[in-house]
Amino acid sequence: MEKLENLILAAAGIYKQPELVDEIITLQEELNQQIDKQINQQKGLACQKGCSYCCYGWNVQMTIPEMLMVIRDLNSFSPEKRIKIADRIYEFSNLNDYDGVACPLLENSLCLVYKSRPFICRTYSSYDVSLCENRKEFVFPPFVEKIIKDIVLPFEENIEEPFRTLFETKVPISNIKFDYHRGLFYLNLANTIKIIPTPEKTEISPLEFAKKYLQT
Repeated sequence: MEKLENLILAAAGIYKQPELVDEIITLQEELNQQIDKQINQQKGLACQKGCSYCCYGWNVQMTIPEMLMVIRDLNSFSPEKRIKIADRIYEFSNLNDYDGVACPLLENSLCLVYKSRPFICRTYSSYDVSLCENRKEFVFPPFVEKIIKDIVLPFEENIEEPFRTLFETKVPISNIKFDYHRGLFYLNLANTIKIIPTPEKTEISPLEFAKKYLQT
């Protein structure tokens, strides 16, 4: 219940100050840069462009800021491509079993939002591609745990509530919504506000809980 209350409070703050969305995305970008710096220092990783074994079989979880980044990038595509992606996400969201199913944002073995990919995708690494190819379990490289301890957790602790909850709450990729009338992807934040981040601007409109928690 506390998490939901914090999400609603964060939504209220964003509704009153829409520029906070850009600040939240900027913070996530800075965090990603720190994470990438650590990953780029690692030697012997088998991961390379076009390797997409880890992009099958699961509904990727991401934080609210990560989802905002992903949605912003999706909204940069042409209207026609956005509809095709939206259809894939919709079909994906109706599945009960993801075994062998590709991520809806995977196209030609490449991630459509690679620069904005969430933490789990950013750090999912292997020293032996044969383990990935044969779908065998493997232990995450130890540097991933170090990144969480030395970078992610201290970063989150420096953000005050209720906005810290945005960085701690995980939501599945299937939660990305699409407005077919406007042809844009959006995020439903706690049924309080609708956030439509695009490369040009961010639009925010009230939802169900807005009448109770916000003065509109």
